[in-house]
Amino acid sequence: MRVEILGLTTCMLLAMALPFATLAGPPDTDGDTIPDPSDNCTTIANSDQLDADEDGYGCVCDQDTNQDNAVGTPDFGPVLMNFGGSATGAAASSDTNCDAGVGVPDFGPILMNFGTSVGPSGLSCAGTAPCP
Repeated sequence: MRVEILGLTTCMLLAMALPFATLAGPPDTDGDTIPDPSDNCTTIANSDQLDADEDGYGCVCDQDTNQDNAVGTPDFGPVLMNFGGSATGAAASSDTNCDAGVGVPDFGPILMNFGTSVGPSGLSCAGTAPCP
């Protein structure tokens, strides 16, 4: 079927409209400019993508210090064991507030997220370390 508008065919109209069409990219649920499939925390904005323990979950949504995929009482243990130290190596998961150290402020995020699961992350390798 051939459609004409003011002497222009459908194909000509589409060709003229294409340069002005906006193509939607992948979703960015948290609005941090990192598309969800590449975002290590899809529900909380974290444009820095900081992931101290390199498990594929960004610090802002990873208060799971003992790596059991849940935030609960056992997560206080690693914070206490690493208290006063820097968040490097094995102590990296104890840095729940992303400040590169382990101290009193790391208890707050655990309490705020108590009873939740880790994440979510859009990375396919999330939950395994290292997850680039």
